[in-house]
Amino acid sequence: MTNRIRNLVTGILLILIATALILWKLGKVTLNFSIAGVGGFWLIVAMVLAAYVIAAIIDLNFSSIFFPLAIIAIIFRAPLGITALSPWIILIVAGLLTAAYEKIFPDPMKKELDHEYGDNGESELSGKTLYHAIAFGESTKYIRSDCLEKAGFKTSFGEMRVYFDNVSVPYGDLSVATKTTCGETILYIPREWEIINRVSVIAGDTSYGGAEPQVSAGSVRCTITGKVRCGELRIERI
Repeated sequence: MTNRIRNLVTGILLILIATALILWKLGKVTLNFSIAGVGGFWLIVAMVLAAYVIAAIIDLNFSSIFFPLAIIAIIFRAPLGITALSPWIILIVAGLLTAAYEKIFPDPMKKELDHEYGDNGESELSGKTLYHAIAFGESTKYIRSDCLEKAGFKTSFGEMRVYFDNVSVPYGDLSVATKTTCGETILYIPREWEIINRVSVIAGDTSYGGAEPQVSAGSVRCTITGKVRCGELRIERI
């Protein structure tokens, strides 16, 4: 399934769920089916989350399955016999398992790109290949490079802002890999660059904003790849 078709199906599914919720609360429709005593809207939510977990497993994105599983566990607390665990405890455990997984199993994106930071104590990155990741936080990075070729950024349960306005790409092609899980990644890219978006989205969104593009024959080709899962990738032209 292509990214476009996958995004379209995901968007339609989310619209249907939102419509079903409104009609259900207004009493226009009745959701009488149930599984293990759980029915109606919450059963639909559990089914969507289960589909997300399956997609994460297919993508080998195991660090993204703990929170959806936690919400499913909260919904089915009674049938599972875990009512002694409060929803907050279940969510905290999911957060700890996610953090533990990130520590034990290194991100494959990080293996592909060098780890190279500015050494002046400021929020800067420089070099030919860059990688930066955040989890449960907020970060703003200003890239200073006259020979950038590859960059990778990973956001989990947080917000990352990356500025490319002081970057030179001698060979004309820049590869940017992104991975956003339950968070927001915002890339500030020069309006003169040609943007090629090849990001896969499930239960999330990619959007454009900022200035009007001014692409010409000699523009830098910026190819953005990666995944958005329950989050957003924003591309702001500056």
